[in-house]
Amino acid sequence: MLRSDLINRIIEGNGLTNPQYLEIGVHHGVTFSQINSSNKDGVDPGQYCDCPLVNYKMTSDEFFTPFLISNAHFETRFINNSS
Repeated sequence: MLRSDLINRIIEGNGLTNPQYLEIGVHHGVTFSQINSSNKDGVDPGQYCDCPLVNYKMTSDEFFTPFLISNAHFETRFINNSS
């Protein structure tokens, strides 16, 4: 089973419609592009990321600052730690 299939099953199984989705470690966007939501945010460091789907080209440490985290609500999150 693909990661995106599992995430989409979790979304559907919890009755979420177009949830706010956050993915840390988008890389090439393989999983990110397959998630059934148009409310998606992707975080990946710019020096490693050439994916146009990423709207936060920074490290996760930079993303999770008090300002950003206090203004963001995500119903679904995926942290990709694979190479």
